Amino acid sequence: MERVIELIRSAGDGAFAIDRLQRIVFWNDACREIFGYTADEVLGKPCYDIIGGTADDGCAVCRPDCPAMKARAEQQAIRPRHMSVHHKDGSERWTSVSTLQVPSSWSELSVLVHLVRDISTHKHIEALVGELTGDVARLKAGAPSQDNSAGIEMTRREREILQAMSTGKTSPEIAEHLNISRATVRNHIHNILSKLGVRNRLEAVILSLRAGLL
Repeated sequence: MERVIELIRSAGDGAFAIDRLQRIVFWNDACREIFGYTADEVLGKPCYDIIGGTADDGCAVCRPDCPAMKARAEQQAIRPRHMSVHHKDGSERWTSVSTLQVPSSWSELSVLVHLVRDISTHKHIEALVGELTGDVARLKAGAPSQDNSAGIEMTRREREILQAMSTGKTSPEIAEHLNISRATVRNHIHNILSKLGVRNRLEAVILSLRAGLL
């Protein structure tokens, strides 16, 4: 078991281990980045009090006698799953969790090792793509947009860059296409995001479709 713990100690993904009473007995540095807690803050505490994981449908995954513990008791494979977890600062993080059973000749020493990867960005993009797909479908059907962001004014150049962004062009490609410098493209994109009040290009394209800017 010591060898297993040593292997996951330096893992790039978050890794934590629980004992048969669901107390956290190991917590690597990557877990601190994902959940916000140091090892000193969580060791010896029930995992469900720290992780607070829920599935896509809102059902609690992290709880006493959780599905992973049941599968362990029944000697069944533990399936990977996506779940929303709590960060120390109160924010929500989406994670992909895989679980390994580490047996021991002493059942009291057997542990479950959870490998955790932060997929919040992936989930966010997935949701935005879903919105974009719906918007495109409504536009093709001639349905009115749900969001009419009237009052947003774009210069001709900003509209050109928005159009290029909607086709997936990168900043260097936009610069070459419009025969302007990359710095100029970056400045225009910054202005576009500020005017639309969004955080990234995908959100800018979605909102522009809704507002009739594209």
